[in-house]
Amino acid sequence: MQTFVADHIGRVLSRQFDTHVTIGNINLGLLNRIIIENISIQDQHRDTLFNAARMSAKMQVLPLAHGKIVIDNVQLFGFNVNLYQKNAEEAANYKFILDKFASNDTTKSRLDLRINSLLVRRGKIKHHLYFKPKTPGRFNINHLDLQQISLTASLKAFSPDSMNFSLKKLSFKEQSGLSLKKMAMRFTANTERAILKDLEINLPKSSFHINLVEANYEGRPTKENINTWFRTLHFNGFITPSHITLSDFSSILPIFNHVNDALYYQGEINGLPRQIWLHDFRMFSRNRSVNLFADFCADFTHTTTATPTLMANVKDFNLKSSAHDFITNNPTGHQQQIHTVIKKLGDINFQGKATYKKDDLHADGILHTQIGDLKINGNLLDKNEIDATISSSQLQMNKLLADDPKNMPLQSITFDLSLKGKLIEDKHPNIYAKGNIKELTFKEHRYQNIYIDLRHRAQGFEGKVKIDDPHGAISLAGRLNLKSTIPYAKLDIKVKDFNPHALNLISEHDSTTFSAHITTDLTDNFPNKIKGELLIKDFSMTSPDGYYSINDIAITSHSDNNKQQLTLQSDFIQMKADGKFNYTTLPATMKKIGHKYLPSVFSAPQNPRTTTDSLNFLVRVLNTDPLQKVVCLPLYIPEPGQIEGKIIGRSDKIEFTGYIPEVEYDNELLREIALHCHSYQNDIQTGFSLIRKMKDKDVSLGVNATAGSNLLHTEFIWDDGANIRNSGVVATTTQFLPQENKKMEAIVRFT
Repeated sequence: MQTFVADHIGRVLSRQFDTHVTIGNINLGLLNRIIIENISIQDQHRDTLFNAARMSAKMQVLPLAHGKIVIDNVQLFGFNVNLYQKNAEEAANYKFILDKFASNDTTKSRLDLRINSLLVRRGKIKHHLYFKPKTPGRFNINHLDLQQISLTASLKAFSPDSMNFSLKKLSFKEQSGLSLKKMAMRFTANTERAILKDLEINLPKSSFHINLVEANYEGRPTKENINTWFRTLHFNGFITPSHITLSDFSSILPIFNHVNDALYYQGEINGLPRQIWLHDFRMFSRNRSVNLFADFCADFTHTTTATPTLMANVKDFNLKSSAHDFITNNPTGHQQQIHTVIKKLGDINFQGKATYKKDDLHADGILHTQIGDLKINGNLLDKNEIDATISSSQLQMNKLLADDPKNMPLQSITFDLSLKGKLIEDKHPNIYAKGNIKELTFKEHRYQNIYIDLRHRAQGFEGKVKIDDPHGAISLAGRLNLKSTIPYAKLDIKVKDFNPHALNLISEHDSTTFSAHITTDLTDNFPNKIKGELLIKDFSMTSPDGYYSINDIAITSHSDNNKQQLTLQSDFIQMKADGKFNYTTLPATMKKIGHKYLPSVFSAPQNPRTTTDSLNFLVRVLNTDPLQKVVCLPLYIPEPGQIEGKIIGRSDKIEFTGYIPEVEYDNELLREIALHCHSYQNDIQTGFSLIRKMKDKDVSLGVNATAGSNLLHTEFIWDDGANIRNSGVVATTTQFLPQENKKMEAIVRFT
């Protein structure tokens, strides 16, 4: 009989919902109890929409005569709900059920329902939007899979005018790892007042508690009066001491995966018409190394959408130096770098206000650290456009940038800057900075009022910087971009009465000033083919010994027909290099030549194919006045000397010769200085010789060297040319042997 009834009801429901419904058994128990076992409902794609091992309910009959529904007990065991939507155009698989229950009757019903006990065990609910991407291992609202659902609750009253609901326990696990251990609360409401008591939400390592929230309003909210009803809503309550452990939310934000230290919090909740406040909110770590005291507000007053204006008033935020382990406890792989910065900042304190409205952020606050203070006031519009002022007071940069502050030349900085522009424009920042560095201490000298007017755009800079110091004035203006499609450097630098000794930059040249005008107009029209000129004009040096000046120094680079030419013109040195070469691969070409003959000494370049530079060069030294006057090097040549040669990278060939007739160094005369180098197939040969006056004798000194196959043969030669001749040769052979870990062993033998 029970099976017959189950089959009959199953067929009726199948016709009613136009789908397939099966019921294993229906048991009409005593005392108005009905038990349904093994019920299954398919959707219209013939997939299982709902099934349950057991459903039961016990209803009181007498209250029905008074229009009341009283259910003593409802139980649902071992159920599965499978909800999905295949694509955006197709309806969800459960919509046909909702359509069947939809009513065209617009009259108000007077439902009066009471459920004394609601018990749910071993439940599963899946909800998938299959046209949305999946995120395995991460929480995804479009792909929910709730398991082990357990619910114990009661609904003491539910009518249009009142509600009394008690949730004793709700728990579940989600496939991403998110787990709700327990949720409990008591809620009562009528047409004037609602009370939420003893709200408790427990996750594995977190707990949230509200002992009481009381709300007052006018009337019952409906679809038609919802906006008017919200304007009458007032509520207040208290978040009692609770704690949160961020690793509980690692399925939402994986960065929190290893953050297992708890944060404790409490505060007061207030609601006004179209405003929600969190007053006197306090959050702190167990040892109080992290401590926040603030007010927060969500304001719907000036919006017609559900997006509020968010406001924060941070009365006090403290981050002690002992908290840096807590802050950097994350799996991003950058812990040590962040750890170092936090440690050097020491104890951090922030006070300020922030407002966020429709992608626009305004912030105004001051950050106090161990190395100084930083003030910020500005706006970030549309999440990209910045308009702000930032200022500092004696930021101790030496403590931030160096492990030993005493060895850091940059010591402190005080500035007041305005920033305008866009964080991203055409994939790069476009920021305009203007203002003053009021004070900058570098190598114990205090610079004041450094004017800045710069723009950072497309990875380059343009604008001007001006320093007006009693010990020197420097101005720099122009444009510089080394990462552009066509890199360029167009600069104008003026230096006047610059005293590097007074600025503690050098120990020489006491009471000496320098002036110069430097201009550059350089572009890189082809890969590594620089074109333009660097010009140094009006160079002068004024010292107690007199006045010294240098005529123009011009360095010119020109490229034509895949050839490069570099020249240097001045009244003390001249240079010319021409051929097929570029400046970035030339060092690698020299390294490749060295590796051919001494591979254990010179490592091979990373890309040998690019080391094909070919050039001829000539350097003529006309005089050494700048070395004597500017560098204080006691070197003098009465006659010009020169060195010339060529480099052919494709064949690993290098040749050069050099000769200086006479050099006087620190009152010692050296004559007939000669230098040569020539590479061959199997070795490279070099030589250096000169004549030196020693005990009134002209002594010839020389060194000859031959390198190849990791062997270096060297001869040290001397000959005084006297009647009683004193001459000789000391020869050595050095063998270079490669070792592990890129080390090298050298064995020297005298032959």
